[in-house]
Amino acid sequence: MSRKRLTFKVIPAEHRDTSRWPKIDTSALSQEDQQRVERLMPAVQSYLDTGRLTAAAASAGICNSALLEQVGRCLTPLADGSVLGWAGLVAQLRVSPYLRSADLPAGAKASQEGAAGAFKRFLAEHPKIKDALDNAIRKGLGKGNARAAHTPAKAVWRLFKRKVEEVITDETEYPRNQINCGRRSVERYVKDMIASDARARRTAVGAATAQALGSVGSGEHSFDLVGMDQDLMGIDAHHMDFFGSIEIEGPAGPQSIAVERIWVYVVICMKTRAVHGYSVSIRTEPVAEQIELALDMASRPWAPREIKMRGVSYCEGAGFPMGCVDGLTVFAPAALRMDSAMQSFANNVLQRSRRRLGCAVSYSAIGAWYHNDTVERLFGTLERRWFHQLPTSVGTGPKDPKKTDGAAEAVRLRVSWDELLDVVEIAIANYNATSQPGLGYRSPLEVLRANYEVERQRFVPRPVMPATMLTPRLGVAIERAVVRGSCRPGRMRRPYIQVDKATYANPQLAAAFDKIGEGVIVHVHIEDMRTVEVYLENGTYLGWMTVQHKGWRQTKHSRDVRKQINRLRDAREMADTSDDFVADFLNYLADKAAVEARERPQRVSETATRLADTLRSSGAQLSDLRQRKPTEVHVPLRPVPALSHLPAPNWD
Repeated sequence: MSRKRLTFKVIPAEHRDTSRWPKIDTSALSQEDQQRVERLMPAVQSYLDTGRLTAAAASAGICNSALLEQVGRCLTPLADGSVLGWAGLVAQLRVSPYLRSADLPAGAKASQEGAAGAFKRFLAEHPKIKDALDNAIRKGLGKGNARAAHTPAKAVWRLFKRKVEEVITDETEYPRNQINCGRRSVERYVKDMIASDARARRTAVGAATAQALGSVGSGEHSFDLVGMDQDLMGIDAHHMDFFGSIEIEGPAGPQSIAVERIWVYVVICMKTRAVHGYSVSIRTEPVAEQIELALDMASRPWAPREIKMRGVSYCEGAGFPMGCVDGLTVFAPAALRMDSAMQSFANNVLQRSRRRLGCAVSYSAIGAWYHNDTVERLFGTLERRWFHQLPTSVGTGPKDPKKTDGAAEAVRLRVSWDELLDVVEIAIANYNATSQPGLGYRSPLEVLRANYEVERQRFVPRPVMPATMLTPRLGVAIERAVVRGSCRPGRMRRPYIQVDKATYANPQLAAAFDKIGEGVIVHVHIEDMRTVEVYLENGTYLGWMTVQHKGWRQTKHSRDVRKQINRLRDAREMADTSDDFVADFLNYLADKAAVEARERPQRVSETATRLADTLRSSGAQLSDLRQRKPTEVHVPLRPVPALSHLPAPNWD
């Protein structure tokens, strides 16, 4: 191959600076090649410093053109914009791609002869075919916006074959005389182009992955924003890859029905990798309330869960920081880092959680999973060590050879949803007590204990903001209400407040007739709606108030369950009066889930999922509630207005 020789005047100054060239180690070369490199290096250095070609060539014992040839090899440009450097002086080192000079193979037996470089020469002689291949690799196959997200090499070869048949009609000409019409050459061409062309790589791996490749694994590292525990806490939700079931009484006895997969919400320290708290929900989509409950768990002392599943248990030292680490008495993060999912922007996070903890909230860019890499690594660890080992797991994806029909297996094996909650608890608690190479082969809890030892405490924890009327503890929503009641003779009614279509009162409020019509601040505990806390707008504390209707007092229920029951009552699907609304609601869901199970056996039931999540939040047992006689639903028929223009019916 002829090479355009570079001279001193046209070589850029930054390329003449050999101190920027990549170094070379000649110890692996033969003695003859080592002597050659050592003889040429001073000559090249002298020419690039002084520009005197004849003197530099004479010092190396070669002619002027030979020295310029070696300088050109050293200045061969690389893909990153740099030059090859001193490696260009190594004899017989190829510094440019091979180009075929012989004619293209022809004849019926051409596939049995050598065809080195024939494919690239063919593309050089047919630029339209080359442009068609390049566009398919860079943009994807299709027209306009209807283009494939990923174009496999096989599809590119089919396009190449069609284009070749349009131009080459003789089957004895290249590439039609090759086996499969040059399919292997096309595959290598696609692979090389993806490796060298950024636009083709973006199409091949997807926009999100290409964006991540621009920041992850690039060799550059940002400075560490955190230095101590609780400086930065990561929060994320993950849909677990396993199914559970719920057992209800069917027409022929107990019947298992598959429920939706579990959502797990975790709060993890970016510095120590310790999980401070978590929460779970059994539903189709994640909700913001669970993020608040996960933060609430992190701020309260941990107590071991009563494990019902056989074969799983806490390992030695397992648990959560609050309650397992001496000296850790407060949870006061400086900042929360969340992903860009919809639930992360809810008022529960933007207002209540941020105001209560007194911290900043930051959000990751869309598709930038590496901004929350500690959380993603946690979920990957839990799945590999625990969740993908379960028989009801659906594996890592459709191509996983261990993939099973998780819903059908959950029904067949009767894997209960509350047993899966035991697995989640044990997995996360044991993770906190498992040593990690990134922590010096210490567990997250051991790292925390080293930080909080009184004898060598490394930092003073941030103080916790006291709970006030406008900044209550986590898991509490602030509502405004009006004290209702009446003092009119004949229509007297004691003062009360109303929250979510239920009345609340206590002896102090019931005797305060002068407060009727005044506004109050209500603290609604979203996990237990049986009681609320009430303040006057001037800050006077009125105490705890209990729901007055007996049907709401019997069973613990969350605010979400209250709203579901109220919707059914408004739709006249549940009675307006009951001794236990929650029990009737659970029985209603169980009956409806049994009908869905008969229509779609071994499939996930939406109603059974609601039933399991209600049982989880209320702590009730369906077997105990079934023993109660459900309140009969008597829905009065709405009167039909008489139409005057219709004749009276003749019953004779």
